[in-house]
Amino acid sequence: VGDLGSWVGIQRFIIDSVFDVDIVLTGDVDLSTGPALEPLGKNESNCIPYSGTFDGRGFKIINANMNKAGTNMGLFCALKNATVKNVVIDSTCTFQGTNCAALSPIVAGTVTIQNVTNNGRVIGSACGGGFLGMTNTTNQINITIENSVNSAHVSGNLASGFVGNIQ
Repeated sequence: VGDLGSWVGIQRFIIDSVFDVDIVLTGDVDLSTGPALEPLGKNESNCIPYSGTFDGRGFKIINANMNKAGTNMGLFCALKNATVKNVVIDSTCTFQGTNCAALSPIVAGTVTIQNVTNNGRVIGSACGGGFLGMTNTTNQINITIENSVNSAHVSGNLASGFVGNIQ
């Protein structure tokens, strides 16, 4: 994935409610033009959690402006048993809605974040997290964050630099 067209095309890999494909960036991805951005995995009214490995290979996500009142916003609609690594969220990115985070507003299962830098803005009317929005501990949750930096402006009723709300 190295451009807007291939970024939007990722949605075609959702098969029968499963979104388990490895994604590798081949260059910086500028999301400033094209259709209104929705989190990856979101189709119509459903959210299919991402369960693969996203490897940014040190490249940047640029100009992601995800702003929709009453919805959850992040690059992915949810992460479940996934790894996100080696990516930079540029300062030109904004994630704004109800529950928001740069990577994902919702987390389940085992999620690993390695070598990720977030320089964007996260504004959640309910919950905001620099990397992850919220998780519910009634299910088994295991979150590992290694060698990662959040320099983003994060705000929300419940807000934190890494995970906005752990219930």
